[in-house]
Amino acid sequence: MEKLTRQSEAAVMQDWQISDAPQDYIEKMINAVVGIEIVISRLHGKRKASQNQPPANRQGVIAGLEATGTADGVRMAQMMRAQEPS
Repeated sequence: MEKLTRQSEAAVMQDWQISDAPQDYIEKMINAVVGIEIVISRLHGKRKASQNQPPANRQGVIAGLEATGTADGVRMAQMMRAQEPS
């Protein structure tokens, strides 16, 4: 779980660590994790970028992505901004 968290949080400037959460929460979450293995035969993508959210929520997501300072975060923010209604 710690390896997965480090990998997932590596791109975030203020990365979160498992030790940041209360111990009882950690135990509850770890007990809920189920590992699976699947063979992927095809991929079909669908973009979910807060389209169904009110404008204030979308702007908050865009600001948060830009604040990450990562290339991926900035690109996603730009894509979301381009999709905003005029």
